[in-house]
Amino acid sequence: MARALRADPIDFAALFTLHVELQRCEADLTKREADMKRAALSMRVSTLDQHPETRLYDLHQMAAQRDYRIVEEYTDTISQGQAARSGRNDA
Repeated sequence: MARALRADPIDFAALFTLHVELQRCEADLTKREADMKRAALSMRVSTLDQHPETRLYDLHQMAAQRDYRIVEEYTDTISQGQAARSGRNDA
């Protein structure tokens, strides 16, 4: 004995309302992202016991508090001895 498949009717009005609301949310998100300032993070650690991940976490938190969108990250690990030998005394 074959079993009949029954499809529930589709509420097109509710589906359209949901679609319009979704588009509105996407537009708000796009506008909010466009209003955010862009930033690049640049940081240097100079000893082996310093951890870039910890500093990057703090920088990400600071950027979020100030509504910055991070577009690039630069990390440099260099010791004072290496800086002096290479002429990079800007540490």
